[in-house]
Amino acid sequence: MPPQLASVYNRLAQRSRDGIAVSEVVNGSCSACYISLRPQMHVEVKRGDKIVTCENCTRILYVTEKEAEVGAS
Repeated sequence: MPPQLASVYNRLAQRSRDGIAVSEVVNGSCSACYISLRPQMHVEVKRGDKIVTCENCTRILYVTEKEAEVGAS
């Protein structure tokens, strides 16, 4: 894991109530807090070239390959 990502992950995990610092994006929403992402944020998560956090619960967002493919079609 890149040092920058490890640092962000550890900081968020310590702040989280349940110790989980990541959340999958499902159908355009954060699967931890169920808030719909802004379209641009969803694009940034799918692109995967930077760390994107949920504006509501602050978890690091990620998409599965399946979700990325659905959005690309």
